[in-house]
Amino acid sequence: MSEAELLQEIADRARRTETRLTKLALHMGVDAGGEKPQLTKGGTRLQVPTRKVSLDDMMAAVPAFRRNDHGIDVYYGDDYVCTLSWP
Repeated sequence: MSEAELLQEIADRARRTETRLTKLALHMGVDAGGEKPQLTKGGTRLQVPTRKVSLDDMMAAVPAFRRNDHGIDVYYGDDYVCTLSWP
């Protein structure tokens, strides 16, 4: 086996392991981080599924035309978390 084939095999096995672990976590009721933030209330509010959402995921959930001077309020359930703003 060449080095490239070995690296591909390692990557494939890691991907399969990740899939199995995610399925196990979901079966056990653990949040596997599969949900993404969503805009609500006419695009003026970002609802996050967990407080552990990355800033990158939050920023990616807001389309460019919604990025205004007022910012987007971020909520977890009914609790206010922060306001995202852009320069």
